[in-house]
Amino acid sequence: MFSKLEEKRLELLDTAKKYGMHSANTLEVSKELDELILLIQKEKQCT
Repeated sequence: MFSKLEEKRLELLDTAKKYGMHSANTLEVSKELDELILLIQKEKQCT
């Protein structure tokens, strides 16, 4: 079972794939959001 954070991350990645074909900016933003989510997950594991 995925955490809410992981579910949202996967949802964002799916959305980015869908719209990324039309805009390189969408892909760039999704990469940055993905990095942010992974960072948040890492910090949560440390606490």
